[in-house]
Amino acid sequence: MGIVVKAFIVLAQYTILNNWFLALLIPIVIFKMVSDRRRKSLDTNGRLDGKTYIVTGCNKGVGLHTAVELSKRGARVLMACKNLGSAHLVKNAIARYTNNDDIEVYRLDLSSFWSVRQFAKDVIENEGRIDGIIFNAGIGIIKNKLTKDGLPLVWQVNHLSPLMIVQLLGGFLKKAESAQIIFVSSVFHHFDRLDVDNLQAENGRWPSTIFCNTKLANIMTSMYLAKKLKDTGITVNCVNPGLVNTQILRRFKSNIVQSVIEFLLEQFGKPEVDGAATTLTVALNPALKSVTGKYFSNCQESHCLSSKAKDLKLAERLWENSNKLLGLHPDEKMI
Repeated sequence: MGIVVKAFIVLAQYTILNNWFLALLIPIVIFKMVSDRRRKSLDTNGRLDGKTYIVTGCNKGVGLHTAVELSKRGARVLMACKNLGSAHLVKNAIARYTNNDDIEVYRLDLSSFWSVRQFAKDVIENEGRIDGIIFNAGIGIIKNKLTKDGLPLVWQVNHLSPLMIVQLLGGFLKKAESAQIIFVSSVFHHFDRLDVDNLQAENGRWPSTIFCNTKLANIMTSMYLAKKLKDTGITVNCVNPGLVNTQILRRFKSNIVQSVIEFLLEQFGKPEVDGAATTLTVALNPALKSVTGKYFSNCQESHCLSSKAKDLKLAERLWENSNKLLGLHPDEKMI
């Protein structure tokens, strides 16, 4: 019994009776309480009956919850996924859960420009209309390697391939009476080191820097597209899902770093269904149908943007330089 008492005393000395421990613990507890109180969930009765929406990377995670809710609200959902086997299983599950079997699966590998072209071709040949594209798919902080197109993997998946899809399907979107493009970005855009006039420098960046740069590029592309597509009936917005307890930030070789990230996600991360709430608010809320060129966070418009994200002249240079890397023919550029 004496050993138990001594162990308890030692534990207390290093925790509840230790000033350094309390100095670290108390702010964490307060931050969690404030975050939980401010967190918002989807709150709109909007419907999408008769509308067709593309959702990239929706066979798991936040994208899955996005696809489920769109289907539940009456939309025809086009699941753009790399893993067809998994996507078809998810498609069947969504159809059963929502009682809406108007769901189609298309293969899309964002790390391959060939796959992007084939995806766009398949959509144009098989679909009568597109009313919205939600660029949900993305990869996080992983080892920097090049794709077969000679570009950094994260940069191509998170920024360049979505841009190519916009170009290839832009004309198709314009045929709809009104359409939406929604980019999923991140608060990590504040930590960028992006040089829009030297995009080839991305080849030598740290993985974390590339990720942050792509999230800034998502916002800048969104803002510039909104200006470029003004009065076309196409709205373009960008959303920050917040810190979500999802797998995208769980790929670290260091066990220590992995453990720290997992702790933070477990304590402060939103569940994936809440991570999809801001995207769905923009897609479903009738009051936002004509809103364009905005950044949303926590289910409402946010002005918490870096100075670069607000610079339209910089965004125009990013647009021009990024398009040069796509290798598109002039007749392929619909925007």
